[in-house]
Amino acid sequence: MKAALFLTLALSQAAPALAETGWRLHEAEARRFLAPCSQSNARDRHICQTSQQTFVKVYVDAMAGDLISTVVLVLAFNPPPTDSDYVARTSSVGIPPNQIEACAWTYVLFKTQGHPAAYEDAFVTQCEPVGETGRKAAMMRVKEIAASINLGAKPPANWKPSIDGLRDH
Repeated sequence: MKAALFLTLALSQAAPALAETGWRLHEAEARRFLAPCSQSNARDRHICQTSQQTFVKVYVDAMAGDLISTVVLVLAFNPPPTDSDYVARTSSVGIPPNQIEACAWTYVLFKTQGHPAAYEDAFVTQCEPVGETGRKAAMMRVKEIAASINLGAKPPANWKPSIDGLRDH
């Protein structure tokens, strides 16, 4: 009885630390998608840094199972392919388009919502530009996301990631 009580107490005290470790890992993972903010203009560099900060927070929230953040990630990773101005603007804020990630997150989004017909159509549409090799890479990424998604492991509500000198709150 004492052993079970001790184990329960130990796990309840460890849970917040494990949750923090989870979202910190997702924060580091999100950073690998970012391009340097190298604008010469201070205002443009600040816009880039702020966009990156938002992206990292959205990524962490999506990995915690937040539906709206998952939708935002799909949009962030997949600009309209015919809008070269949009692609240039997105890249200039340090978040390069990544259609394999967009494809993978689309699959995750629709699969978790339990809409088989909708996710199949969206997956095909979203993944068409990456071809067969890209779809295979996206499905491997889906498996990685599924293995590391940590429902409920969100950072504190007032947390903001530190990006190139922007303060961590």
